[in-house]
Amino acid sequence: MMKYSMLLLLEVSICSVEVSAKEIHVSSVEELRAAIGNASAGDVIVVADGEYNLTEDIVVDKTGTKAHAITIRAEHTSRAEVTGDGGFRIVAPASHIIVSGFRFTHAASRARTESGTTFCRWTQNVFETPGKGDYLTIGGSDHEIDSNVFQNKNSLGKFIAVRGKGSQIAERLWIHHNY
Repeated sequence: MMKYSMLLLLEVSICSVEVSAKEIHVSSVEELRAAIGNASAGDVIVVADGEYNLTEDIVVDKTGTKAHAITIRAEHTSRAEVTGDGGFRIVAPASHIIVSGFRFTHAASRARTESGTTFCRWTQNVFETPGKGDYLTIGGSDHEIDSNVFQNKNSLGKFIAVRGKGSQIAERLWIHHNY
């Protein structure tokens, strides 16, 4: 009987995680900020095609899990464009966040993960930001940067800048299959 009860409890726990995860569609900066603010493990935030002019950063401080990351993605790859003076700033204690499918043409050095973040992923994005500065800055550890396009850089700065806190640089990064 005890074995059956434990199995039932495990089954209920797994089902409740899957049931609580949701897909949220947004079509404005305000809706995007609200969706990120209310995000839970497993949620997928789908950003409609269009141009999103940010006057300040969109801060992501949520935590997903290895099995249930929080995904922020463009509805169609490269058709949700982030412009202006702000970008996505992933801050501690954020973990297991996926940013996917955006076109970043905002001010340089505005897309970043800061020290204290872990297991975040930037994938299938296009980075083409004007002005001096870095296209993408990684300050936390255990992040993955893959399948992105970094293009048309004609000023000082790096495509991908790896930082850290104090003398400690970000560790265990997996940077692969970018163009």
